[in-house]
Amino acid sequence: MNNTLLPPSASAWMRCAEAATAKLSGITVAIRTLWTPTACPVDLLPYLAWALSVDRWDKNWPAEKKIASIQQSYWLHRRKGTRAAVRRVIEDMGFSATFAEWFDVGDEPGTFRLEIDVNEVGLTPKTLDELNRLVGDAKPVSRHMSTITIATHTRGNAWVGAANFDGEVITVYPAGYIPDDSLYYDGSALYDGNHYFNQPENKPAETIHYDGRAHYDGSHYYGE
Repeated sequence: MNNTLLPPSASAWMRCAEAATAKLSGITVAIRTLWTPTACPVDLLPYLAWALSVDRWDKNWPAEKKIASIQQSYWLHRRKGTRAAVRRVIEDMGFSATFAEWFDVGDEPGTFRLEIDVNEVGLTPKTLDELNRLVGDAKPVSRHMSTITIATHTRGNAWVGAANFDGEVITVYPAGYIPDDSLYYDGSALYDGNHYFNQPENKPAETIHYDGRAHYDGSHYYGE
């Protein structure tokens, strides 16, 4: 039995459209729910992303990232043409960016420089093409990128060793030998260790007393 409501003269396109729209009755989700990223079925998220003009999409993403990408598209579309929008599309790829406008560096008017740190994500030719496309779509129309610099950093352990050698040269001469035309210090300081007692001439021996002095002449001897 044919349930079509189309006339016999209907074209093939009209019959295909009828067959496609007939499946709408099988959708049990309310239409208003389909426009909510968190409530939309995962299988229908790509169509919601297309309807909301999500700029970056990967079918291999997990559902959480797909939902987050759709939610961020609202914020991004309201700010396209600003530095904040360019920074957002770069950070969404796991990178970080530094801007330099033409009036900051003395470049040609209407240009800007962009330095991108890929952090630990890495960069492939395909990712670079995607990055250029997203930056070109988010930047102000009146601005042109004059220079793009890709920076990367490598972290790891570096083992460093150091050694210190110290010493002195000592020349030992035989006893009594004096080098010619040279000055030397023999390192000696003389202390005779004598104690002096004082006995006045007009007093007997039992009155001899010790004055408590020890004599050190403090001399240092140099030889030439």
